This record gives sequence, structure tokens and C-alpha cells, in this order.
Amino acid sequence: MIEINVLVTSAGVATAINVISALKKSKIYNCKIITTDMSEEAVGLYLSDNYYITPQANDQSFLPKIIEIIRKEKIDFIFPMHSSETLLFSKNLFIFKDLDVGITIANQSAVKKCVDKVLFEKHLSENSFISPHSYINSSDIEDYPVFIKLKVGSSSIGAYKISDLNELEFYLKNNENNYIIQEFISWQEVTIDCFVSKLGFLIACVPRFRLKVKDGKSVVAKTFFSEEVLSQVRKLLGSLEYRGACNIQMFYKNDEVKIIEINPRLAAGGLPLAVAAGVNIPELMIKDYYEQLENKLIDYNSNLKMYRYLTEVFI
Repeated sequence: MIEINVLVTSAGVATAINVISALKKSKIYNCKIITTDMSEEAVGLYLSDNYYITPQANDQSFLPKIIEIIRKEKIDFIFPMHSSETLLFSKNLFIFKDLDVGITIANQSAVKKCVDKVLFEKHLSENSFISPHSYINSSDIEDYPVFIKLKVGSSSIGAYKISDLNELEFYLKNNENNYIIQEFISWQEVTIDCFVSKLGFLIACVPRFRLKVKDGKSVVAKTFFSEEVLSQVRKLLGSLEYRGACNIQMFYKNDEVKIIEINPRLAAGGLPLAVAAGVNIPELMIKDYYEQLENKLIDYNSNLKMYRYLTEVFI
């Protein structure tokens, strides 16, 4: 196996735990895993070979600290884990290139469109994708319930089903400019774990039904296959000129889809299911950086169900 030193940031988030687990299952790389987080209580720190405490990603000293760790630990590849870090790392790709450190992340333009739900809605409309209808003003709403979500947010924070006008006014009071109001859709919600190679080939596309969700993350999920989902994923990622890993959320019914959003990072909930189904995306990200992946969509088990549960680490 190939020896490699890997840095995983924000070790307290579920995504980081998923990536650490996937790397330990790699059949190609023997990874020495270094983690970072702003808190000593981040569980991922204690699943790695060594760890460091860093400032928050919005702190000016964050990047210098990451660079210091890269040099000290002779890091070969980085996995930025938190949504707040995505744009920062994308803006500073040149730094990691100069350090000869691998990182697979989308370009700034794609990341900005993905993290800002207003920009993403505009992109969907301009490219003729079908998505939930949005209301410009609350006075335009004819039927309830509706759905509101923050224009910039993740993990379902600030997302609510709204039953009537009084409830809507409660949530939007002094905060209306931060929210998007959409029609409420009762279709099945699905997430697709994806990876696009540096040459623009869709290598991984693993759709899953979100059968039970807790704190915005899948705790019960099942893989499936749909030509329409695959087609829409190809079109969407192509329209964004996307490169790297992401997860796309859609509504699905009778092989019809409505696109909800795209998160420009690995999934917090369903990545273990994709790995168990035969698609180890973190491993693919490293391989794609150092080699050239062929233009071939990886097969996966399209009828695999996952139940997630808590476990413990003792130190």
C-alpha cells in the first residue's frame, strides 16, 4: 500500500468522522491521519494519529496555522471538512499548490453559487432546471404550508415547515432578508453523493433515499438507481463546471426530480453508505490528484440500506 500523510480539518463534524473511517478502509493508501479542530472535545481528534488545535476558519491566523501543520507533518493531501472552510480553501488553492499539497475542491465561482441559495436558485432558473417555486414576498403566498430556509446555511439549521401566516411572521420578524420562502413539497427527499474528476468526468454518483433524518443528517438511508437522477446530476455539475466532491439534494417522485441544493463538500450523513456500496469517494479524491482517473462511472450496490448509530471513543 502507498504511504500518505493526510490532514482532515474540523474533526468535530460528522463529515470528518466519515472521511477518517473511509480512509482507514482504503485498499490503496495507508494513511497517517492528522486532524485539526478549534475544540479539544472534537471526537475526530481521537480517531487520528495526531492532532492540533486551530483557530476558527474566519480567524486570520487559521491559514498560517494550517500551513505550519502541513510543513511539520509533511502533509500530502488535505480534506477541508466544514462548510465555513470551503470558500477559504478554494480562494487559496495557489498556496497549497506551492506547498505541493494535494487538495480537491471546486473553483470559487462554483462554490459561491452553491453556498448562497439565492445565487443557486438563479443558476437553476437560468439553466432551465426544475426546482421548488420561491416566493419573493410573503404576500404572494396563496397556499400553506410553505418551507423557509436561510439563504446561507447548512445541516438544516434555520429550515422550517410553516403552517400559516402567523407562524411565518414569527420566524421572519426582523429577519426576512436572511430567508428564502418556497412551496412545500411532500415528495421523497433524496441525496446524491458525487465526485467529478479533475478532467471533468463524473466518477461517482450514488443516490440514496433519506428515510430518517436527524439534525439534517441521514440516520436511515437506502441506495437506489434512477436514469433521470443521473441525467440531472450530469447536467447540473456540467453547468457549474464543477470539480471535486459534493452532495446534491433533490425531491423525487415517479422518476421526476426537483433540485433543492448542492453542498460543495462531502456528505455528513450518507458518505458511509456510498463507501459501503462500493464507492470510496475520499480514496478517489486522492487517486485523482496523483493519477488520472478514466472516464468511467463506478458501479455501486443500488439496493443497500444503512442504519446509523452512536458509538464511543475512550481515552
